[in-house]
Amino acid sequence: MDKFKVFSYEDRSGKDLIIKSVKRFTKSQKSKYIRQTLFLRNYGITRNNPVLKKIVGTRMWEMRSLGKDNLRIFCAEYRDGVVLLHVFIKKTQKTSSGDLLLAQRRLSELLD
Repeated sequence: MDKFKVFSYEDRSGKDLIIKSVKRFTKSQKSKYIRQTLFLRNYGITRNNPVLKKIVGTRMWEMRSLGKDNLRIFCAEYRDGVVLLHVFIKKTQKTSSGDLLLAQRRLSELLD
């Protein structure tokens, strides 16, 4: 049984934008996404998780899955669980400010 709820970000019309992104992933990328979300369901957000990194100056965390496909998930504590704000495949060494701003905007919308 899952200990923590994991929510996907939905826009104002109720469209699940996380699943929309994941549908475009390859089979191995989808597998990484599923593995990471299962971990969140079991353990939530904790500093003891080696693939989670707190994003300084925000309420968000970055979940990193390394390897051939560098999957990134921006998430935050929300209600009684975790909300996935943005998921993408990182292709450059530095995370783009656009990806970070998108996740921040989505979190702000949820908290308003």
